[in-house]
Parts: sequence; structure tokens; C-alpha cells
Amino acid sequence: MRRVLTKSAALLVLIFWVAFPCLAQGDPVQLDKVDAYVVVLNDGRLNVLYTLTFTELQDGRDGITSLGPFPADHTIISASGKGPDGAFTVSLSGGPEYYKMAFERRTRKGQQYEILVRYTVDRSVFDATTYEGKSYRVIGWAPFQWSLPIVRQEIRYILPIDLPSNVEKPEDVTDEIVDATGLLVEDTSAFDRWVYFVTPDETTGKKWLSLFVAKDNLPSKAHMVPKFYLPGAAITTTRETPIP
Repeated sequence: MRRVLTKSAALLVLIFWVAFPCLAQGDPVQLDKVDAYVVVLNDGRLNVLYTLTFTELQDGRDGITSLGPFPADHTIISASGKGPDGAFTVSLSGGPEYYKMAFERRTRKGQQYEILVRYTVDRSVFDATTYEGKSYRVIGWAPFQWSLPIVRQEIRYILPIDLPSNVEKPEDVTDEIVDATGLLVEDTSAFDRWVYFVTPDETTGKKWLSLFVAKDNLPSKAHMVPKFYLPGAAITTTRETPIP
């Protein structure tokens, strides 16, 4: 059976970046989906692909007035958009905590759009804790909050935990295999999906333990915070660790 911590077993108060990004020209739009693809490096840094999908309900807008806050140590890799007329350029200004986004083309009422932002978090986002005398690391990162409801939010974490070579498909990642990695989680009942899967690494040939979490119909200003604990051997750094 999957090993789940009770809330009383959590030995650390987590600190997350709280934000309410704003869309330009006011609301409403419908936030159809937020998708965060998060690659966790073994030094505690993150590679993040953040995708926002929305439907325009007004006469259109030419950008997002405020997206953030981003952590102090980060690098924006790219930003782009997709719509009914194809891909379009997205330009960022401001920062480093909040960015204004300008769209190459104005949105149109009734159409759906996708905004993609790829960035890295250049410092460990983990804090140290212990459980039953063993060292663990708990993640201190969550997607941005919005002042609008979200129809569906998904997060995929690619974790620096190697799985056995015979694990090929999601159904191969059994509770027994996850337990053997030492991963601990808190109550998962608040989410509509909590599924483990495998991510092959074409460069190294390794297979990484991965986690898919989803929640439907988030209210405005909702904070989706999956809580899980990695063994200290998987992540040796913390927020206080200097990283070149």
C-alpha cells in the first residue's frame, strides 16, 4: 500500500510564491487549463514549461499585464503563443519578479489561445526535513495562483529518482516500486488525479519516477500544492545551498 503521511507528520511549514497574475484589458476570459511540466534536477533546480490555455470572452486583448511572481533566481528561456491563426510571438518586459507579456496578434472573442513560458529556477527549491529519523527534502514550489477560476490544472513532475530498467509503462510503476524509492506523500484525496508514471531519459538511458497531479474546477485564488517528500539522497541541496 502506498505510504502516505498524515498532516501531523509533516515537520516543515512550506513557503510558496503566492501570486494573482492579471490579463490585460480586464476580464473576463475563461481559464481552460494550466499545465506545468516540471523537471526536477538532482541539485534541486527546476526546468519548467508553463502552459496557459484560455478562451477569450471579450473583444480581445494584446497581452497579459502581470505574470508572476517568479523566484528571485530564474532564467526565462522562451515565451510563445498559439491560436486559431497559428503561432505568434510573445514578448516579455519587466521582471525579475513579475513580467508583462505582449502578444504579436490581438486575441478574438470566442477563440481559444495557448501561452507557453519556458524557464529555469536556478537555485534549489527544496527544504530539509526528517521523518522517522531519516533525511528528506520537501519541494517549495507551486504554479501561480489566478484571480479567476481554472477549469483544469495539471502538474507533471519528473523526479531525479531512477526506476528499474524493466519499468516501461505507467502501469509498471506499482505502489511497491514507488515505496522502494523512499518517496513519501501527504493526503492525495484533494486531487482528482494522482498518478505515477515513468519518463525515459534518451541521453542517459535511465528511467525517472514521475508524478502526474490534476485538479478540476479550481476556484479563483486557489492554491494547488501537492506535497511530497524525496529522500535526502535524491536531493542533497536546500534553498541555502550556494549553486554556481
